Amino acid sequence: MRYLILLTAAGLLAGCAIDPKEREARETAHFRELTRVCEKVGYPAGTDQNKDCVVKLLAAERTPPPVVHAPYPVFCHTMGSMVICP
Repeated sequence: MRYLILLTAAGLLAGCAIDPKEREARETAHFRELTRVCEKVGYPAGTDQNKDCVVKLLAAERTPPPVVHAPYPVFCHTMGSMVICP
């Protein structure tokens, strides 16, 4: 059990130790891809509209999806691997 905890902790620490240059390169590539997406939508590169579009896309990536509430309670139950909702 100790070895499992030790290996898990070592794996987590190794995963957190990403090279800063590699991380920056990934973020730059992602930013360029978002800029290309905004160009395809119709905002020319280097304009304020393109920058606003990129900011909105980044914000949309970071916000959690909205929770949808049903107008009435839904009661579901499981039978084995099946979910049954009346």
